[in-house]
Amino acid sequence: MLEHRRARGIQIVDADRDVGQARLDHRSLASRERLGIGETEQFEHEPVATQVDRPEPDRTRESQERRRLLTAHVDVEDLLEPERVDVERAGPVEVADALPHMTEAHHGVEPSPRGVSESFSESRVGTRRAATCDDAPVQLHDLVADAARREPFGLALVTDAGACTFAVLDARVRAVARGLGAVVEPGDRVAILSENRAEYVECYSAVPRAGCVLVPLNHRLHPEEWSTALASSGARVLIAETALLARLGSTRARAAGVETIIGLDPSGDVDEHRGAADLRYEQLRRTTDVAAAGPSLPDPLPPDPSAVAWLVGTSGTTGSPKLAELTHAGLLAAVDSTLAARPVGPADTLLTPFPLCHVAGYNVLVLHRCARPVVLMRRFDPARMAALVREHAVTMLSLAPTMISMLLDSPAVRDDDLATIRALGYGASPIPAPVLRATVARWDWDLSQGYGMTELSGNAVFLGPEEHRRAAAGDERMLRAAGRPAPGVDVRLAPQNDEILVRAPQVFAGYHDDPAASAGALADGWLHTGDVGRIDSDGLLTVVDRLKDVIVSGGENVASREVEDVLHRHPGVADVAVIGVPDARWGERVTAVVVPRAGETVDEHELLALCRAHLAGFKTPRAVSFCAELPRNAAGKVLKQQLRAELAPDPGAQ
Repeated sequence: MLEHRRARGIQIVDADRDVGQARLDHRSLASRERLGIGETEQFEHEPVATQVDRPEPDRTRESQERRRLLTAHVDVEDLLEPERVDVERAGPVEVADALPHMTEAHHGVEPSPRGVSESFSESRVGTRRAATCDDAPVQLHDLVADAARREPFGLALVTDAGACTFAVLDARVRAVARGLGAVVEPGDRVAILSENRAEYVECYSAVPRAGCVLVPLNHRLHPEEWSTALASSGARVLIAETALLARLGSTRARAAGVETIIGLDPSGDVDEHRGAADLRYEQLRRTTDVAAAGPSLPDPLPPDPSAVAWLVGTSGTTGSPKLAELTHAGLLAAVDSTLAARPVGPADTLLTPFPLCHVAGYNVLVLHRCARPVVLMRRFDPARMAALVREHAVTMLSLAPTMISMLLDSPAVRDDDLATIRALGYGASPIPAPVLRATVARWDWDLSQGYGMTELSGNAVFLGPEEHRRAAAGDERMLRAAGRPAPGVDVRLAPQNDEILVRAPQVFAGYHDDPAASAGALADGWLHTGDVGRIDSDGLLTVVDRLKDVIVSGGENVASREVEDVLHRHPGVADVAVIGVPDARWGERVTAVVVPRAGETVDEHELLALCRAHLAGFKTPRAVSFCAELPRNAAGKVLKQQLRAELAPDPGAQ
C-alpha cells in the first residue's frame, strides 16, 4: 500500500498536528514504520499542480482547483489507527474487538480480561472511567477533541450506518475541516440539507473548526423555502443528501448563491439526479497536503468564543423564520445550563430523534461534553426507538410531548424494551396532563422539562423530576410550570405585558442581516422571548401563552393554553390547538382544532360542555374544527399561524 501511494505521488501528512492521544501517541514504533510516518517525514512526490504567481487570485478558479486536489487523498483512519477499522459498517462490539492492541492499559486504567467490557451500558469498547465535564472548552469543536483525549476509544455515536469512537469522530472532524478549507474562506457560510446521520454530527464541529458558519436547513420545508434560506444566509457551500438535492435542484441552489455542492451519498448516486454535486463528502474525510500542491489554505484562526458557529432558522411559529446567530460561547453556555439541571452520569447513553437541523440538536453536544455516547435516530418511530433502547442499553431519552404520546399508544412498545431508561427530557411544547400522568404511572423515570428556544441556544429553564411527580399527583401549579432558571440565567417579566425576558451567556448574538429585529429582540440587554409568563414567589416560572397566541375576544384576553389543557381532559382527544379567528363582532373568535384519538368519535357538544364546566364563558370556544393531524415544525411545535390562515373567513364573504 505504501509503495502504491508513493507511485501515485501522494504526500502523507497528519490530519492535524494536535490530534493528541487519540492519534500517534498510542501507535507503536513498528506501526509508525509500517505506515512510513515519522515526526516530520514527507514522501517525495511528483507535483500535483503547478502554482502560478498572480497578483489577485480568482476566487472561483481557486476553489475549482482546490476541489480538484481533493480527489486523491488518504483515509484519515489510516493515519489514526495501525489496524484499519470500518466504523461505518461495524457495530460497537466489532469496533472494540478489532482493536485488541488498544486496551484500557493504554489510557491509565486496569485492563479487563478481554481488553473490552462485556456490558454495553458501561461501553462495549472499553471499561469507562467516570464521565467528567471539568475541562473548559472554548470553541464548539473542543467538545469532541477533549472527549477524544479523555476517552479515545469510548463510544461516541451510533446511527443506522454503524458506530464510531471519539477518536475516530475527532479525526473525521479534523479531516473534514481541513478538506473544507480547500473550498471556503474564513467566515463563509456552509449549509447542510439532510436528515439525521453521522456526517451531520461531524459538520456540527467541522464547519466551525474550519472557521466557517454552519447553516442547517430544515429538510421538511419546501424547496422554495430552502432556496430562500440559502440566499438570505449567503451560503457559498451546500452539503446535501441525494434525494433532497434532487428536489432542490443544483440550478436553483447556484441561483441562490451556492458555488460548491458537496454530495453526502456514495459515488455513483448523485449524478443520476438532476442535483449533481461538485464533490463527494467522502473526499473531505481524506487528507493530503493541498498547500504544497496548489493554492494555500488560510492560516488557522485564533480561538474566538464570540464568533458565530451556527446560523439556525427560528421555529417560525409566529411568522416567517429568521436566522439566529448562535456563537461558540452561547452554545457551550447552553450545554452547561443543561448539565446543571440534567446531570449526565458515567454510564449514560442518550437516544434522540430530534432533527439536527433544529436547535434541539444541542443535546448531542451535552453528551459529548461528558464523553458519553448518543444514539441518533434518523426519524422518530416508536417501535424502532424501543428496539434501539434495548440494543444499546439507552438510559436517557430526549423527546417531544407528541412523541411521548405516540410511545404510550404504540402496541409495539413493551415495557421490558425500555427497562434501561432512567430519565426522560422533553421540550418544544407543554406536556398535556393525561400524557404526564400516564407516563409516570407506566414508567418510573425521572422526567425533566426544558424551556428554551433557538434564540437561547437551547434550554435555559428546567422543571425537575420531583416537580413532575408532584404534578402527576395533582399539584396543579407544578402541572402548569415551566421550571426554574439554570445557574447563570436571569429571568424577569416585562412590566407592561408580562413578557418573559431572559439574560444569560447563552442568549444569541442577533438575527442574521436583520438589525431591526435584533434590536427589538435584545432591547435593554434582555432577550424578549415573545412568551407571556408568571413568576411565583419561590421563583417558579409558568408560561401562560405565546404573546401572539393570546386571543382577544370581546375585549378579554384568553390564553390558548388554558383552553387546550381543559380539552385534553376528554379521553377522545389526541391533540388540540386553540386559536383566535378574526370575527366582526368579537374581534377574535375562540376556535378549537381537535385531532380525535384513533378509533374514537368526539362530539363537538361534549367538548363545549366540558369547557363550560371549567372555564369562563368568554374562554369557551365558539367553534370546533376536526382534522387528522396538526401542522407542526421540525421541533414538534404547532404552527398556529397556518391554522389561523386556513380557518380565517373569506374577506369577500363578510
